[in-house]
Amino acid sequence: MTAFFEADMQFHIQLVSHIANRELNNLFGTYIYRMRNLALHSLHVPGRMEKTYQEHLEIFENMKQGNMIQTYESIVYHMESPRNISIDED
Repeated sequence: MTAFFEADMQFHIQLVSHIANRELNNLFGTYIYRMRNLALHSLHVPGRMEKTYQEHLEIFENMKQGNMIQTYESIVYHMESPRNISIDED
């Protein structure tokens, strides 16, 4: 789980770095602590690691294809998934 979590965080860091948007980078830096807590919580849900991997793969594939709308939509979906898990369990 720890190795997967670290790889998950590196995916997000690399994604934000690749976009090279100063505002997004600052926002990401502000929320990385919260993201870590949310990710750690959600990754304990059975099947979430596999789902996270599939979501990352979809984001990456959309980026490779240059499909910005699909990339945006897959990023939003990925960001909402763990939050919905946390809300559902509380």
